Amino acid sequence: MKLFKKLNSKAFSHVEMLVILITLIALGGIGYYVYKHNLSHAGGGYDISRPLSIYSDGASVWVANNNNSITQINASNGAFVRLLSGKPYNFSTVYSIYSNGTNVWTTNFASNSLTEFNAKSGAFKTQVKTNSTNKLSEPVGVAMSGNNLWVLNYGNSITTKLSSATGGYLGIFKPITGFTKGYR
Repeated sequence: MKLFKKLNSKAFSHVEMLVILITLIALGGIGYYVYKHNLSHAGGGYDISRPLSIYSDGASVWVANNNNSITQINASNGAFVRLLSGKPYNFSTVYSIYSNGTNVWTTNFASNSLTEFNAKSGAFKTQVKTNSTNKLSEPVGVAMSGNNLWVLNYGNSITTKLSSATGGYLGIFKPITGFTKGYR
């Protein structure tokens, strides 16, 4: 009961409340009830469906949904911005999202690819698909350092380094000999 009293207080910003709600949706329980009954905000639902991942670049909160869509929410006021899905994005089981404020990258576990789109407009930019060089295999994580994207691949335990500007291959990093996949 103390949690609900604190949640109803002015102690949290709109974005903090939204992150709490998304977490509760992901875990089930009351958050799922609130979403299922479209009570998340006065304007209706956020088009969030069993979230898999969340990331904020300061301007937006990006939520990866289990139905192969991405929900964009305004970070300053918590307002729904847009839902991205279908072609040309071709999201497929997005486990990770990263944004540098200009572009957003998502990992697509089921299709062994990365999708890039514009952070402000949502416009599709490109999709980097697996090939014999980059070895994308069930990617589950993406991060950026300088102008490089780092992609964690669950399927082959390899980390792939790509150019954030072109999606071009820059290198792969294999695990130390003796380590194997399957840390479940």
